[in-house]
Amino acid sequence: MRALQLDFKQGSFLPPAWRLALLGLGCIAIALVTWETTDLTRRIDKAEVQLRGMAGSGAPAPGVAVAAEDMRQANDILQQLVTPWGELFRAVEAAKDDAVAVLSLQPDTGRRVLRIDGEARNMDALLAFIGRLENSRNFKQVLLYNHEIRLDDPERPVRFGLSATWTEQP
Repeated sequence: MRALQLDFKQGSFLPPAWRLALLGLGCIAIALVTWETTDLTRRIDKAEVQLRGMAGSGAPAPGVAVAAEDMRQANDILQQLVTPWGELFRAVEAAKDDAVAVLSLQPDTGRRVLRIDGEARNMDALLAFIGRLENSRNFKQVLLYNHEIRLDDPERPVRFGLSATWTEQP
């Protein structure tokens, strides 16, 4: 077998002029990065001074107003998501009978109020419906805000609107 000859002292593959050019380009790159960092630091300091000035004057910062609006919308969506819809609908269904027809349900999750529009066969049926809602563990403050006896109908049904505040369930 033949001996392997390794030459670890072989000359560089770049001539000395190229080495100096690469060293110069590296120095220029470092200078540019340093200059850009200094410029960014100066701009950040200027923005912080403006922000402190706005905070002292009571004027909201430009991004803060948008963030507050986004936060309000997020809280509204969260409130709608945690509302016990199924339980509320079951409570309304349990309170009504054949003499009452629920025409619409309009929830206000911010105030925790459910508006119910409907029609009852007569005033006694309507008052019984309101009583059953009040006795439900899901509602409190059931208020009749509108009622009208329909004289154009021979059976004289009562069209009504009521609001009920729903309670928090553990």
